[in-house]
Amino acid sequence: MRLVQYGYKTIDEFRQNGRTDLGEHFTELCIELDRFDLHTSFLLFGHDRQKHGKLFQIDYPGHVVDCNVLKYAVIGSGYDMAMASLRWPPPMTFLLEDTIYRLLEAKFSAASATGVGEATTVALRNRDGLVELLTRREIEEIKKIWKRDVADVPSPPAAIEILENSRAVKRAAGER
Repeated sequence: MRLVQYGYKTIDEFRQNGRTDLGEHFTELCIELDRFDLHTSFLLFGHDRQKHGKLFQIDYPGHVVDCNVLKYAVIGSGYDMAMASLRWPPPMTFLLEDTIYRLLEAKFSAASATGVGEATTVALRNRDGLVELLTRREIEEIKKIWKRDVADVPSPPAAIEILENSRAVKRAAGER
């Protein structure tokens, strides 16, 4: 931390002795510290004493968002793509496998955003704390299926027919 450079081991020590030790530089340093931003968010997941899952988002500087009502959360530069993927279509089931697929689908979609890497790790933790990882091979096979299925989804024929007959579309295309 920046205060270590000035010989302070804790923030309390800085608060108690900084003004005396640093004089006018104390105010400058306080302003600099107030402007500091990690530009980082974290998702924190765990279980309560009754072994119910809990999910929170933590933003700098310690702002906590309870994500338990929605039951999922997204952070980072791929937020918009991932949320769009998670929200539509609405889940048909809440089976574990379907939920994992939907989360992978959101991650794959988010990868088109700047700053989101291609690498994907899936860690599954049960209520007793046992953690298992999906293999890279399993994730890559699912990604291939996702890519194929996304490419294979045609525009709904009934919607296309309405657009083909639309006066506005015909005029926009240059037809009279």
